[in-house]
Amino acid sequence: MGVVLVLGLGESGFWASRLVMEVLRLPLLVMDDSRDVEARALELAERARVLGLPFEARFGGRFSLPSNVSLVVVSPGVPSHHPLLLEAQYKGVKVVSELELAFAHAGSPIVAITGTNGKTTVTSMLAHLLRQEGVEVWMGGNIGTPFSRMVVEGLKPEWVALEVSSFQLEWVEAFRPTVGAILNIGEDHLDRHGTMDEYLALKLRLAARQCEGDAFLINVDDPLLRRRVFEGRLYHFSMVRSVERGMGIVGETLVWRDEREEMLELEALPQWACLHLDNVVATMALGRILGLSMEGMAAALGSYALPPHRLELVSEKGGIRFYNDSKATNPPAVARALALLEGPVVLLMGGRNKGFCFDSLKNIVRKKVKSLVVFGEAGEEIARDLRGLGISILKCRRLEDAVARALEVAKRGDDVLLSPGCASFDEFSSYRERGDFFRKMVQ
Repeated sequence: MGVVLVLGLGESGFWASRLVMEVLRLPLLVMDDSRDVEARALELAERARVLGLPFEARFGGRFSLPSNVSLVVVSPGVPSHHPLLLEAQYKGVKVVSELELAFAHAGSPIVAITGTNGKTTVTSMLAHLLRQEGVEVWMGGNIGTPFSRMVVEGLKPEWVALEVSSFQLEWVEAFRPTVGAILNIGEDHLDRHGTMDEYLALKLRLAARQCEGDAFLINVDDPLLRRRVFEGRLYHFSMVRSVERGMGIVGETLVWRDEREEMLELEALPQWACLHLDNVVATMALGRILGLSMEGMAAALGSYALPPHRLELVSEKGGIRFYNDSKATNPPAVARALALLEGPVVLLMGGRNKGFCFDSLKNIVRKKVKSLVVFGEAGEEIARDLRGLGISILKCRRLEDAVARALEVAKRGDDVLLSPGCASFDEFSSYRERGDFFRKMVQ
């Protein structure tokens, strides 16, 4: 085999590079459009020197594909239309994602979770439930730790819990989870994928290689999912009905059906679960597929800590509740948050648009929102799409100004909700920084 090219030297690219050198013992070339990652390249160069392997790094400028490259491993942050990837396809050079590379050398059974919203929460919640039952589980993927790291470190857990994004599924062929799940499909990442059809097709790749004996869970309430045909054992979860195989809700009772029926009263769940019930139901369905008991999972949820920035109650002052939902970077996530709050809501939306039209939010905004405060690059666009609803719309340049205006209009009994519906990169480095900023302002 010739040289392996790793394109993109972020966290995923770094660990993919180490896998190529330390596990496969192959010569490595790394390329990145930015010079900000040169420190990582220096570390890789030293590791290559110790291993006696050829290594080269190239940064910035325009590159062409070297003739000795036989495999390209692409980081999830690199779009599929990158010139080097187009050149590789034209020349017949195989391209795989970091996820695909790690899968080929992992060995442990995988439960993989994707969807537009809720992936991180469900992945971390499921890993917690498994650990509480004494199951050795490694958690990673899009949630923060690249899958390749597990392979490099030689770990062989009983289960691997992976959060998987549409970006990671762009270059997979053989990737096959033993248990997979698609939580929901809503408008997102159209700035990268172009159309909803392409976005949905990428999500469905999670199930493409499954076969008899594998299991797959889908949200039967989602119209884009319930008509799809899946291989393997198909399970459903629903927030509004019982299901033939899977987890549903009947009145105030969780009902699991497979070979037999099991029930659990919703009051047995921790208090926080009411604002995250869709994620709890999906997680418990996956837990039952993996053999966990309903009662055991309900008890284990009591010690679970929700990830921050996801409909997080950060403060309550003067009878006003302040919720940080900075991770809501698309309209479906905003709609979900509004549906779960009792209101009236003072809603803060804005940031950098990812290619959305926001008029899909009109009905829920009309029903729940008393004042809309918009900010950032997308502020004017959001205000235009949501005008004419009989609510006040306040326009601000920055989040700091938007929070100040929200504090002026909020009254006792109101919920002040930061649920931006946009990326953060016009003003902040990440949704985390944006959420932390909001938290500091309202606490």
